[in-house]
Amino acid sequence: MVSFIATCTGQLRSAGFTGIISTVETVGTFQQYPALCQSLESVVHANIHPYFNPATSSADAGSFVVSQRSILASLCGKSVIVSETGWPSGGGSNGAAIASVADQQTAVASIKAATGSTGITYFSFTNDDWKPAGVEQFFGNLSPLSDVDCVGLGDLF
Repeated sequence: MVSFIATCTGQLRSAGFTGIISTVETVGTFQQYPALCQSLESVVHANIHPYFNPATSSADAGSFVVSQRSILASLCGKSVIVSETGWPSGGGSNGAAIASVADQQTAVASIKAATGSTGITYFSFTNDDWKPAGVEQFFGNLSPLSDVDCVGLGDLF
C-alpha cells in the first residue's frame, strides 16, 4: 500500500493535481503499520466507530472519537479527517455499546458536541438493507426509512 500511494501521488502531482491524496483505515491499522502514515503528504483519513469498542457507551461516543483522532494525529503528525463515524440503531449490542434508536441519537449528539462536526463524516445517510443481517445494516441516520420527514434533520448534525 505504501508503494502504491507513492506511485499514485507521483502520478497525480505530475498531472497537476493539487488536492488531498490520502487513504482511509482504522486507527489500529495505522498503529500497526506506521509507514502508512508517512506515505501520506498532509492528511490522514480514519474510520472511527465508537460502537465497536465494547467499553464505550453512546454517551461517551464523542470523547472516544476525539481520543482516537488525537492518537492518530500524534502518531502520524498530520491532520486527521474522520471519514466514517456513527452508531447503529439496531442489530445487536456490543458490551456497553447498545444498538438502539435512542442510543444512536445520543451517540451522534455526543460526537457532534465533542467535535463540532468539524472533519467528521457521519455514516450513513440511510440503513443498508443490502448488507448481511447484523449491526452493519443499521448505521443509517434517518429513521424510519419510509415516509421520512427531513424537517429538523439539521438539528441532528
